[in-house]
Amino acid sequence: LPKGGHNIQVAYMVEKVEDGEFFGKMFRELDLICPIWNGQIQEYQGDKMGTFILNVADESYEKVIDYLDEHEVNWYELHEELAKEDMEGGNE
Repeated sequence: LPKGGHNIQVAYMVEKVEDGEFFGKMFRELDLICPIWNGQIQEYQGDKMGTFILNVADESYEKVIDYLDEHEVNWYELHEELAKEDMEGGNE
């Protein structure tokens, strides 16, 4: 993961096709581009959950987390040691 900016892990339920467009809508509405460093949609308790890692520039951080909170999307900021565990699958 990049050393600069904020690495944020985002998780949300994917119930319909429109849920797969969440980041596209967010980037368009906030007028920004953030790299998605990792992501997948997996089975979770009989449903589908998307988990993704975004790298957000310092100047965009507040508006991104405000948007995620407003849309009731679970997120947390990864720190270097946690990011390494997640990428290696050590956090399961």
